[in-house]
Amino acid sequence: MVIHVRHSKIMATGFLLVLFAFILTAFLKQNCLHDSAGTAMTAFEEQDIKDQLLVYLFLDNLQEQSDLFYEPYYTLNPEIVYYLTTVKEVTSDGPYTCIKFVTLPYLGPHDTIGEDEISFCINHSGEVVSTEFRHLNSYTLPDYLRSLEKGALPPTSQ
Repeated sequence: MVIHVRHSKIMATGFLLVLFAFILTAFLKQNCLHDSAGTAMTAFEEQDIKDQLLVYLFLDNLQEQSDLFYEPYYTLNPEIVYYLTTVKEVTSDGPYTCIKFVTLPYLGPHDTIGEDEISFCINHSGEVVSTEFRHLNSYTLPDYLRSLEKGALPPTSQ
């Protein structure tokens, strides 16, 4: 009888490990790119080092703009992290250099709530000005995080 109970626990543990591995593999395939050697890479890692540096330098500014946008809609501010942020475009317009970022803010254990485009312009003296915030996509929160919602997000812009 003891052997049968122990065997059942081992089988259940093994099943859970296989299930976890399957879910993790599906997540990585959906959220990662692959280089020529087949190594999984995030969109952030696919960027050149200069764009990665821009993400690092602007992370606090990105978080601030995200907080301003999402404050009326959630009880907690969604998190902006470097590995879910990419540089979409860098342009120069006279005395200003403008940078457009794409972010995937999340709540809870990395439950993405949307996709946003946030733009800044920097003048030659280093002054940073936020120029545009566009909410591109909204994603539904899982049921266990719905209590964080204050109201419906505004329509997306494309």
